[in-house]
Amino acid sequence: MRDETTTLTNVPNGATTGTGRALVRQLSAIVFTDMVGYTALMQEDEERARVQRDRQRAVLDTTIGAHGGRILQFFGDGTLSVFPSAIEAVRAAVEVQRQLGQGLRVALRIGIHTGDVIYDQNGVLGDGVNVAARIQSLATPGSILISAKVADELKNQTDLSTQALGPFRLKNVRQPIEVLAVATDGLAIPTESDLGPARSREPRSVAVLPFVNMSTDPENEFFSDGVSEEIINALTRVDDLRVTARTSSFAFKGRNEDVRDIAAQLGVETVLEGSVRRAGGRVRIAAQLIDAANGYHLFSEVYDRSLDDIFETQDELARTIVDRLKGHLAPAADAPSATRSTGDAPATTPASTPTPALIRSHTHDTEAYTEYLRGRFHWNKWTTENARLAIRHMERSAEMDPSCALPFSGLATAYTLLASLGAEPADDAYPRAAAFARHALELESDAGESHLALANVRMYYEWDFEAAEASYLQALELTPGSAEAHHMFSRFLKAVGRLDEAVHYMETAVGMDPLSLPYNHSLAIALQTAGRLDDAES
Repeated sequence: MRDETTTLTNVPNGATTGTGRALVRQLSAIVFTDMVGYTALMQEDEERARVQRDRQRAVLDTTIGAHGGRILQFFGDGTLSVFPSAIEAVRAAVEVQRQLGQGLRVALRIGIHTGDVIYDQNGVLGDGVNVAARIQSLATPGSILISAKVADELKNQTDLSTQALGPFRLKNVRQPIEVLAVATDGLAIPTESDLGPARSREPRSVAVLPFVNMSTDPENEFFSDGVSEEIINALTRVDDLRVTARTSSFAFKGRNEDVRDIAAQLGVETVLEGSVRRAGGRVRIAAQLIDAANGYHLFSEVYDRSLDDIFETQDELARTIVDRLKGHLAPAADAPSATRSTGDAPATTPASTPTPALIRSHTHDTEAYTEYLRGRFHWNKWTTENARLAIRHMERSAEMDPSCALPFSGLATAYTLLASLGAEPADDAYPRAAAFARHALELESDAGESHLALANVRMYYEWDFEAAEASYLQALELTPGSAEAHHMFSRFLKAVGRLDEAVHYMETAVGMDPLSLPYNHSLAIALQTAGRLDDAES
């Protein structure tokens, strides 16, 4: 990676830059500014260009110093500054934009990042400098863009609001960087058309937002959540389709945000949203697949069916999504016809390339399935108390329909969690988890979730690493889009010393579930263990 390097004009106190002297490394907030259109203005009106340049330099010099910052270099129409405080760096940037937006206006772009800065006799350098410069290049006149690391410092600053713009792939930066705009009144915020070409969005990607419970009984929320989760799980079975994991998708539950902004934060091309209404033995599912680039519907469907047909309905919806994504994202020469479909009739699947079933009819007992969904609802709250509640519902589901694999797979996962947290004796919980996982596989040999549950038991309890790896790989083959499977396999790889592979699988998991704090933490640990300290910090 090539670092941005600049010549020092003002070295921080205590720094030594003589030849052969030690380098000085400091954690700093790094600010790049750039005067927009300066070169063109010099060609048109040199005197006016100089007046504007001198005005922005005077404002920057006064304001940056007032907030404890230090200008390291003026270079033509821009500056590089460092601050000991990210908060003060942002406050200074806001004040600069406000002043330059009044009177003789000067169009300025500002980018801010925090990281290690290295000072030597030749200047200042480091990955942090490079990232700040790249973030500044994304900005538009009058805007201030910051990295997620800077945004973390602003969380308790009520006067400094931000707006997420999503992940971006920056030149000479390995991992996509989350970029946000400072949204304080008076500041510009780049639009979708400004940022579109630079976005880090995966082709053939979709986020399934939690479906809204439209039933008269609010207790039916578990059912609408369950429908959403089943569709997510079904789509993870599709090769070459990146599906945002449940944790990140459900982070937007109950939040009235523009779908395009949500897609930007999750780094996906399309978003599925919808609602579920359950009444007696009937269920109505309304779903819309939205193109994040323009906000238009790729399809809008209503499925009004018997509750007995819930699996077929979910599978039909999942297959429709896959087929429409093929048509929307494939090269034009290969794309099938993508005519809009509305109303109650489902979109047709091209007869020449039928999509196989993604959701099987696990049970014909709707009450057993309802109990299973109740169990999943509690399981997803990730507490020991709710894990025990989940076990109760899963056990009832298994009693109602012993031929259904779903509750046994759920029981295996729940007991594994309780054992790993020390909430249940390991010698009791792990054997139960293993028995439930093996029974689930006897009922459905291609259930990726069951293979994953068995892999965890083999890894953490039986210490049979060869068998554990085989189970992890089987789970990944059956559910290639599962963030959880990638996460757990990464932990396995780290434990057996295959560090580079562990980083690869953890990076994939974070790409699928970018808002998951545990996954991001696990990635940092994997990078640190592999000796990639700078990447771990970022």
